[in-house]
Amino acid sequence: MLTINTVNYNKSSLFGKSTQIKYYKTYFNSVNFSGNDGEDKPNTHENKAIDGLKNKIDQAKEKWQTIKSSFGLNFCEENNKLILEGRELEASILNNKVYLYDLDSIFNDALRLRDEFDPDKKYKVNGSDRAVLLKHINDMNEMNARGEGFKKIGGYQKEKDFLTAKFAVQTMGLAKTSIGDQIKIPNALLFYGPTGVGKTTFAKALAVQSLSFCEEVIPDSLASPEEIIEEIKNIAEKAKENYLNSGKEKKRTIIVVNEAQDVAKAKGFESLLANCSDKYKCTLFLTGNYPDKIGDNILKSISEEYIIPIAPPGEENTREVINKVLAKKNIDDIDKLEQRFLRTDKGIYSNTDIVTILVDTTTGKTDVKSSEIIHYIDNSGYGNPSISFAFMKTFENQKLKIAKLFKNIR
Repeated sequence: MLTINTVNYNKSSLFGKSTQIKYYKTYFNSVNFSGNDGEDKPNTHENKAIDGLKNKIDQAKEKWQTIKSSFGLNFCEENNKLILEGRELEASILNNKVYLYDLDSIFNDALRLRDEFDPDKKYKVNGSDRAVLLKHINDMNEMNARGEGFKKIGGYQKEKDFLTAKFAVQTMGLAKTSIGDQIKIPNALLFYGPTGVGKTTFAKALAVQSLSFCEEVIPDSLASPEEIIEEIKNIAEKAKENYLNSGKEKKRTIIVVNEAQDVAKAKGFESLLANCSDKYKCTLFLTGNYPDKIGDNILKSISEEYIIPIAPPGEENTREVINKVLAKKNIDDIDKLEQRFLRTDKGIYSNTDIVTILVDTTTGKTDVKSSEIIHYIDNSGYGNPSISFAFMKTFENQKLKIAKLFKNIR
């Protein structure tokens, strides 16, 4: 049973009426309304609208289960598209995007808690737990409204939606409730891809998105892997202390570890990783260019869905990256500029390439001409993008290796 406390709901937003009603939900499969002497009880048409919302969510969940069970994590172009579509669908179902007092969100929360986290009806999730979860979502929405978290990143919307739903809401949000001890919080996530695509930026943004403390470890070229491990352990001990001091907030820590392929070689890393979530109340966000050098045992200890390839922006994200950097400027021909960045005759432009070029050419300007930026590109070192075709081949091969690794253990 899921008990949701009575709240006010403005009927005009859903049913075209201006009266206020009170609604409450005491079972997953029924919605009851009450008002003064029953005057606000919904009519048959309204009940059909409610049933329609529930059926829509049920159908979407059924479609996602079919997609999820029909293919593995293969990284050919078509399957990668299916994976992202599946993640986007899952995010649309599991991520509360409609704010706190929308009727659709009530169904969304109830179905998520029932089907995703308690399929065998083992746990009782009460109204206070729901309030904690919704506060977490509301705090996240307010943080995004300030331009923080994933709002700092242009493009990559499907990946952001998936991680917001799966990690920031489903995992870190529910970890704050009374069933938090029964929520499996990962010891690590891995972000990998070519240099300059923004792996560390993405990892740090997700840490903020999940309303966690965030610490970053940048390996010193002069430090040994063992010294870096000791640094991570010290941060992990502090994370445990911060968790205990946060009281009911149960605030965890994300430790972003760069160049993970180097750190993973250190003696004691596997042991540290295995204890991160339960013992130290932290999660490692590992970033690196070469996940195949991390080691199969460590890779297999990370959930397959949390091994995230970050590709160059490409056709899907280049325009959004440009829009993000030039958000407060006027540009005469963004199509022309986008097409220049998408030219791949000499290599592939990274997010760092694009951001650096735009900052260098538009700082101090309000009106921007694409022809001037393109002239700068063609007559500077940026005529040669930083990501080579050879590394892109390596990147694709790494995705295939990871897919095969998990296929063997499925």
